[in-house]
Amino acid sequence: IYDCLKASFRHAYLTGNIGKIQPLEFLSELKASDFVVYELSSFQLQDLTISPHIGICLMVTSDHLDHHENLDEYHNAKASICAHQNQNDVVIYKSDHEASVKIGEQGLGQKYTFSTKSKPTQGAYIDGEKIILTSPFKADIVIDCSNRTLRGVHNLENIAAATIAASILDISTEDITKSVTNFKGLEHRLQLVGEQNEVMYYNDSISTVPDTTIAALNSFTEPVHLLLGGSNKGLDYTDLVKDLISRKN
Repeated sequence: IYDCLKASFRHAYLTGNIGKIQPLEFLSELKASDFVVYELSSFQLQDLTISPHIGICLMVTSDHLDHHENLDEYHNAKASICAHQNQNDVVIYKSDHEASVKIGEQGLGQKYTFSTKSKPTQGAYIDGEKIILTSPFKADIVIDCSNRTLRGVHNLENIAAATIAASILDISTEDITKSVTNFKGLEHRLQLVGEQNEVMYYNDSISTVPDTTIAALNSFTEPVHLLLGGSNKGLDYTDLVKDLISRKN
């Protein structure tokens, strides 16, 4: 989203877990015409009584169970992304995922969804390497992602969510497509860090839960050597183990 805003020459700040700069560093400079793209963790969301103007909920699974009492508390914390919205606000969420729907349906904000399975009333659906935006946009807008740098179907879903937000902000299809094509992703998230002797090396150390590790592995059909480790956050590794055992590559 930040990249799309930059492509359309909007003045924006990228902050939160994802940013190099934190809000108190630029608060005194902030103008009413500026945009703030803010990644909010469950830790930051759980005590909020206000939601952002445009809130996005991607696929929510389980995480931080070393901090939250249980999965319900974790999901309830996430829900602050839209639970306090009014009718002028917008929430964008994944309609193919039960927990995301449960969160996205909260609050009074206008509902936009994205899906790989069905065409939503308003939002976006993924058809091969194309993202097709539907009503209330003037006509179905098609974003061609065939030249994208980011690997994986999960990144198509992320792009779909970002595309909806960018379109709501009146960023042109040309600027969105340019961002989708050129965006190389985040550091430490399926980041190509080098190649030697025809072996590609990817850093995926931000992938700190089983579900994101599975999503990353689904991005490869070629042989993979997986180096896996980290600290225990009280999560269930059953699905990950089953997935690894079943893989042929």
